[in-house]
Amino acid sequence: MQNELEKIYLDAKIAYYEGNPIMSDAAFDHIEQQLREINSKVIDQVGGKRKDFDYSHPGKMLSLKKIQTEKDDFKLEEFLSWYNKRINTLKQKFNIKEKDALIYISPKFDGNAINVIYKGSKLYHILTRGDGITGKNITDRLSLIIPDHIKIEYKETDFLEIRCEVVINKEIFNQKYAETSANPRNFVAGILGADDYNEEIINDLTIVPIYYILNGKHLYSNQFINNFELQNFYIFPWIPCFPEIYVTQSKEWIEKRDKFPYQLDGIVLTFLPEYREFLGENDHDTEFCIAIKFVPDEVVTSFEGIEWNVGKTGELTPVVLMKPVQLAGTTVKRASGYNAGYIVNNKIGVGAVFSISKAGDIIPEVQEIILNSTDPIELPTHCPKCNSILAFDGIHLMCNNEKCVGKIAKKLASASSTLDLKGVGGKTLEPFASD
Repeated sequence: MQNELEKIYLDAKIAYYEGNPIMSDAAFDHIEQQLREINSKVIDQVGGKRKDFDYSHPGKMLSLKKIQTEKDDFKLEEFLSWYNKRINTLKQKFNIKEKDALIYISPKFDGNAINVIYKGSKLYHILTRGDGITGKNITDRLSLIIPDHIKIEYKETDFLEIRCEVVINKEIFNQKYAETSANPRNFVAGILGADDYNEEIINDLTIVPIYYILNGKHLYSNQFINNFELQNFYIFPWIPCFPEIYVTQSKEWIEKRDKFPYQLDGIVLTFLPEYREFLGENDHDTEFCIAIKFVPDEVVTSFEGIEWNVGKTGELTPVVLMKPVQLAGTTVKRASGYNAGYIVNNKIGVGAVFSISKAGDIIPEVQEIILNSTDPIELPTHCPKCNSILAFDGIHLMCNNEKCVGKIAKKLASASSTLDLKGVGGKTLEPFASD
């Protein structure tokens, strides 16, 4: 099991950085958490390895430590534990006044990380994050929308890194690209990872500067803002955050999420630049900032069983029973498995891991299969309502008995719904469906 999870995890990283993501963030985060719990070493690899990751970053581009929130639970104790540990570390060197704002809050853009590198004051390279040490050189395409020079004069030996996120406005994406790409983040990943590019599409992208690092030292952003007041740049202001208003500000950002022009998946809390070098980093992520992830639109869970419902046409539709999870504010234990062919073709059974989402925010549905079952279930051979032999055409599992109690009850239920009879469903009508 561990070897298979590690392979899926690494394949997902590589596919993402090639611009062809094979799973959602929720699915990837679930696998990463499982591997972390069994002390797998593959999660220490940042990004994905590719033969065209052949340009070095001046400094490592690491991942963010994450706290996953739940509905009405912003994990305050977990956040305070993270915050206080760092405050105690800073007190060893600095005269900390906790009434002062030591951290600031910003939206967590659901985009693609890049490193814009200036040598002296001239644009040197623009790299994807890659494996965190080396990345793909995408200067050719993004130099179309990133300044060739900055106004501040630096020595020719100086390296200025501007860590950025590349995103696309949600309205532009929906108008022009939604039919051919699953979501804005995947679309941008494809543009950055492709071997060629379209200038018109590049001009639809937005660059969001996050951190400014000169020769390894973090700087404040205010001295750079005038350099990036360009059409394709989105500059987000510094907003102070205090621990006592952490929950309030988190709620405010959740309310802003839907109307925000770019896709967000959380917020980021970051210590001020003068403290970052001292706080440092570990093998996998930085110690001076943390991501607070919003409740996901989909979650990952595992198979626990299956039920078959007989419809009015006689088709048996699968209901997948799963380990209970929180989704969109409710506890979900069951999800639609579409049809029998879907269950068979995706090897859903004991050991299967999959993500679910709510269709139209109402009906939970299986979305993507992360781990197939090594012991797929066998389809029923007889109808659970009338015991007739079932027919399977590779997709649909059918009861062809016209006198099937289950089939007749669903037809009666459909008729009662048309007549707007309240509280009358298939179960209630089954006694009236028999001879």
